[in-house]
Order: sequence, then structure tokens, then C-alpha cells
Amino acid sequence: ETVRRVYSAISPGLLDDCDGETTVPLASTRPLAIINAADDPRNPLDGVRLCVEAARSLPGYDADTFLACAQLGTPHTCTDAMQDVAMRFLDVHLKGDCDGAKESANRILDVPTTFVTL
Repeated sequence: ETVRRVYSAISPGLLDDCDGETTVPLASTRPLAIINAADDPRNPLDGVRLCVEAARSLPGYDADTFLACAQLGTPHTCTDAMQDVAMRFLDVHLKGDCDGAKESANRILDVPTTFVTL
């Protein structure tokens, strides 16, 4: 609630018009990775799931280029494992380090067993 009050004071309308549920879908037709900490009180999984569901419902959504996951047992932080997932995603979708994006995108989370897909 404190964060909402601060943002409402410094940037009125930001949380209503530009929250994740409305902005994430705008990028979902391009390669997009959402990597969250499962126990993050600032970005709770219920809110992240709303963003993911909104993105998946749009025309042009491509499951082969969209990754949404959370590392279990992790608070508000970016771990080495999260960075590894992000780098593998970027290697696949920016550098093309794969035989096919779908095949590699499905393998991105094979190693880190502490992640759950959203």
C-alpha cells in the first residue's frame, strides 16, 4: 500500500494505466522472459500470473518465444540461477544459438530444478 501511495503521488495514473497487466502484453508478441522470485513480496506470484495470463491471451502471442518462470524459495533478489536462465534465453532469441527456437526455449529450464513455469 505504501508503494501505491508513493507512485500515485509522484506519477498519478501509472499504476492504473501502466501496471504489468497492461504493459507486459504489449511486448508478448516479441521474445520475452519473465523471471521472478517465487517468494518476492514486492512482486507476488499472483500478480505475475495475471500479467502472464494477459500476455498469453493476445493475438500474436508466441509460446515459442515467451518464458515465464519463478525460482522457488527465493525472496526479492536476482540469483545466479536466474541470471543463467536469462542469459540462455537471450542466447536463444538474440544470438540464435539453437537448431530451432522452440526446441531450445523448452530446454532453457531443464537444468534449474528450483524453477517453476508460470
